[in-house]
Amino acid sequence: HMAELGGHYFLHGRSGSHGTEDQKGHFILYHSLDGLNWDDGTYLARRTHGFGAYSNNTIVVDPVTGRRRLRIHASHAYRDNKTNIVAWWTDCG
Repeated sequence: HMAELGGHYFLHGRSGSHGTEDQKGHFILYHSLDGLNWDDGTYLARRTHGFGAYSNNTIVVDPVTGRRRLRIHASHAYRDNKTNIVAWWTDCG
């Protein structure tokens, strides 16, 4: 999924299913200032107990201050492919 917040672009999702076993299924976040050139990514959650990382995001606006924040949430496997939801927030500007 991709989002724009304050002139910053964010792209997140599961790291894929190719490569060695330790390279598969992690949840990763990429950042860009122009939507074309991306950084190398940051792992937000490493796969430890099966696959998860189905994700989405939303821009949340504080009704009093107007402050905009990006909330990213994803499923994360914690035991035998059983999942729960984890969330991260980011601010720009």
